[in-house]
Amino acid sequence: INLSKFNLKESNGSDIKKFKVNVIAGAKEALIEELSLALPHSNVEIPSIHLAYKQCPISGAGKEWLAGTEYKGNIKLSLTPSDLSAFTPKVKHFNDGITLNTNFKGKGNEISFPDIHLSDPLEILQIQASATLQDIFGDMHANADLQYLKAKENLQQFITKNLEGREREISPILTRIGHIEARGNSYYTKNETKADLEIRTAPGTLNLKAILRESNDIEGEITTNNFQIHNLLKTNKKQNLEKLSLLANIKGKIKGKDNRPEWSVTGKIPEIIFKNYLY
Repeated sequence: INLSKFNLKESNGSDIKKFKVNVIAGAKEALIEELSLALPHSNVEIPSIHLAYKQCPISGAGKEWLAGTEYKGNIKLSLTPSDLSAFTPKVKHFNDGITLNTNFKGKGNEISFPDIHLSDPLEILQIQASATLQDIFGDMHANADLQYLKAKENLQQFITKNLEGREREISPILTRIGHIEARGNSYYTKNETKADLEIRTAPGTLNLKAILRESNDIEGEITTNNFQIHNLLKTNKKQNLEKLSLLANIKGKIKGKDNRPEWSVTGKIPEIIFKNYLY
């Protein structure tokens, strides 16, 4: 099958400018190549997908056929999320582009993405990661290894501009935090999400372990050593509090009363530098 030209415009606002694909299928394998989808401001390219199976699919036995099918391929995505606003109105203001490059391989309902690269054209946000998804057609669970996440201090403006349609003034605290780098891993099930991250900022490094449950509850642990708190709290007045080492436990809800976060924090301060004295 060689589909070389296809376009579609729906009354709901969806607009496919171009779609083409070449499919070669046999009794035990298939090749999907040169798949290209163009939206008004977005492009999706899948250079190739290779499928290997024991036999051709039989009507009514799709799950059994998929369970024994192996597949691999790669994806190149240049997306302006507002192109999808007909399906997800929340992205109607998201006019900045996002690029995603990854390869994948899998069998049945398990798939892995060993090399994921995601960024925006101005590199305000950059992510390199790998991920594995299991039972993707059932109670999906996933593991992700974050090699690095890099975010510039104007990430807040990037997010509010694209989700709210307006740029907010950058919080002074976020400006002092500066460039952020993070690495670590996470685990997801339908009941909870776990994360173990090392987060580097201008004032210092934070280590975060957290669990977010489906019930909206969150608990976690934050540790830091010699965090330069005076840089974070900088004002025109002289700061007597200089560095802080901290072990804090957090419990609460993401959305509490009036949809506002509710937190309780307990912990220890094993070391603090105040007026050049170590306590």
